[in-house]
Amino acid sequence: MQELNPTQSRFYKKWSIQRQKKWKFLLLHGSLFWTIFGLISIVADRIFRGETFEANKLALIIIVFALFGLIPGYRLFKKNEQRFAGLLQEEEALTAEIRSLSRDKVLIYENLTLTCSDDQNLVVRNNLFWLEEDQPTANQCIECMQELQNEVRKLQANNEFKALVANRKIKLELCNNQKILLYTKEIDS
Repeated sequence: MQELNPTQSRFYKKWSIQRQKKWKFLLLHGSLFWTIFGLISIVADRIFRGETFEANKLALIIIVFALFGLIPGYRLFKKNEQRFAGLLQEEEALTAEIRSLSRDKVLIYENLTLTCSDDQNLVVRNNLFWLEEDQPTANQCIECMQELQNEVRKLQANNEFKALVANRKIKLELCNNQKILLYTKEIDS
């Protein structure tokens, strides 16, 4: 289960709005695009050959390209729908995992282990340490802690996670690969 990268997130937000206007999408990305493409091609061809235009043939060309442009527009719509469904499924899987956190008390998500403690804290600990040294410098610990905090911020984009941490303190714990605690920090939800 992966979080959405910025490109996927932009697509998810944009497509959740665009998909509600299917015919507008088909006309814009299908008919209009292919009609313009067809007109440019035919006009360039006629100019290159030195031929004149007949209004009825031009109107027929516009209609044909507009109608047949619906096919690639529909295929693009379906492709975007499949991509959106996959992203929606990932988001729902994350939401289900977060719901299980309140019940099971432990969630392993990417490089994080989240634990709900009885004292209304949410403990977030890294699974893998990013540095090779067993005793990193204070600056390295602070950098790693900021990365850990950024991961928590990404989780906070999920409404279920927001509800879970609404009345809790978030305690960040940075551990090395031998699970020795190196640094601790509390943040507000």
